[in-house]
Amino acid sequence: MEGKPHKTDISPAERQVLDHPATLKNFLYILVPALTGLNVYLGFHHAGWASAIVSFELAGFVCVLWVIRSRLPDEKRILIYRYFFRVQILALGIYLLWIIGVVHRLMATPWTFLFVFFLTLWMPDRRGTTIILLFNLALLLMIPLTAMDVFVEHREFLIRFHLALLLFSLLAHKSTIIRQNYLGGLFKARAEAERSEQKYKALSDRLIKEIEHRDRIEKRLHHAIKMETVGRVAAGVAHDLNNILSGIVTYPDYILLDLDKDDPMRESLETIKTSGMRAATIVDDLLTLSRRGVAVTEPLDLNQLLRSYLDSPEHLQLMASFESVSLTVEYESGKGGAVVGSPVHLAKTLMNLVANAVESIQGEGKVGISIRFKPLSDPEPIANPVQGHRVIPPGDYMVFTVSDTGIGIAPKDLESVFEPFYTRKQMGRSGTGLGMAVVLGTVNDHKGFIQMTSTPGEGTRISLYFPAALDASFREASPGSERIEALLGNNEKILVVDDEPVQLNIAEKLLTRLGYSVHCCPSGEACLEFLGKYPVDLVILDIIMEPGMDGVSTCKKILADRPYLKVLFVTGYSEADTLEKARQLSGGSCLFKPYALEDMGRMVRDRLAVR
Repeated sequence: MEGKPHKTDISPAERQVLDHPATLKNFLYILVPALTGLNVYLGFHHAGWASAIVSFELAGFVCVLWVIRSRLPDEKRILIYRYFFRVQILALGIYLLWIIGVVHRLMATPWTFLFVFFLTLWMPDRRGTTIILLFNLALLLMIPLTAMDVFVEHREFLIRFHLALLLFSLLAHKSTIIRQNYLGGLFKARAEAERSEQKYKALSDRLIKEIEHRDRIEKRLHHAIKMETVGRVAAGVAHDLNNILSGIVTYPDYILLDLDKDDPMRESLETIKTSGMRAATIVDDLLTLSRRGVAVTEPLDLNQLLRSYLDSPEHLQLMASFESVSLTVEYESGKGGAVVGSPVHLAKTLMNLVANAVESIQGEGKVGISIRFKPLSDPEPIANPVQGHRVIPPGDYMVFTVSDTGIGIAPKDLESVFEPFYTRKQMGRSGTGLGMAVVLGTVNDHKGFIQMTSTPGEGTRISLYFPAALDASFREASPGSERIEALLGNNEKILVVDDEPVQLNIAEKLLTRLGYSVHCCPSGEACLEFLGKYPVDLVILDIIMEPGMDGVSTCKKILADRPYLKVLFVTGYSEADTLEKARQLSGGSCLFKPYALEDMGRMVRDRLAVR
């Protein structure tokens, strides 16, 4: 293994002992009883030194046997093996030199072969080979030097002994080299296999990560394709559908102006208007899914948006339908709820989350709503990365959190929650399946992040992180509804330009009722021709007009000749870049179809008041 080496280098032979302790254990089980018997034999023959040496050897082997059965680390065990065996082998060699070369006990000569065997086994290197050669040379010289008569008397035996010992030493040395090479190759192959296994594991882990990354990319791609499909469908029908809905929403307003408060027709007309507004809301949800990257530049207070929703008739009706659900609200008081974004889409996002939380509770339960300022100095991991992001980057955030004690969401359904048309409610009665998809689209548009956790049977907690705008200044909120008298004009001349006769008729009736002098043109070309003959105070332009000039082109020509003239754009649907161009040309907001009487009256009044 590459990297930092062991503090103790372990030879292949020692590694084999560690890997196969049973072999050494069985060898010692045979050797220890044999040495015990030899010790008893030598003791009977009054060989005190021999008995002491064998006792020393026996004690060492018993210690080694204990180490084998212990649980010491490999490094400590091999050090004990190494020094015990080396000390015992060297002691045995010295003893054999003394007992054979000095005392001339030739009966001990067979033990020299055991010494050579142990030495080549435990010191299979140059040091071991040198010791064996010196041992052979010492035995060869010591007897003639100390007792020539003994050498002469046992000359033939000693010559055969020395030749046999030398031959055995050479064979032992050669076998040790072969064994070393074999073990070296074996352990090299094992190390190579371990490196290959680690490399394979690393490649396998990398492959798994690549597959997971590809799956995430595929999911995001499928989601993008689905969003694009929904967007194309929505964009294809939105303009025409909103033109149709204008009659359903606006004509009831016009008729209600002439009815008494207790007229029996009033309730029916208000129902028609409400139904039209609900249909327009669904169309707007579809458009929200299709408009990625909508320009959002208006400073907003999340606290105020939430208060407005909680006081709205929609929320009051929701809570009336779920009387057993309690609601707790916490506002951000220190830093305010400052963000930069679209009030319409953010308000709808808050509404969708609160409505989903309330409707997820069966029976009694609690819903908690909070807005708080949260600075992040370090990245915060995202529990369920429904947006594809793994962490929330450092920064200052306004966090809008909704928690409930409802039925919760199964882990397998967490990613599907934000898919268009996904709903566990009864389609067409309590949901369209677009609410959470709108939430996801709005959060993405505002460069925010979603933290969502849910436990089936316990509830769900969703936190939306929006970049905080701590230095933002807020404009005053627009009034929700005004008395018709406050919206009346003073016979100002208004030119309405639209390619739809129904829209011209609606706008003419409403503006006339509000006290304006109204003229209508069916195209941009007719508008320019009319303005060449008659002065007006305000031009109301539809952005999309076919065939001929559209609203933006018409406005450019109008302002080129009459830069003082005030323009108000109206649209059922326009692309984001076209809408932004229209806002820049007119210097104000656009009026979206279908519009109510109050909306048109307020925007016309505001545009006429601009100096």
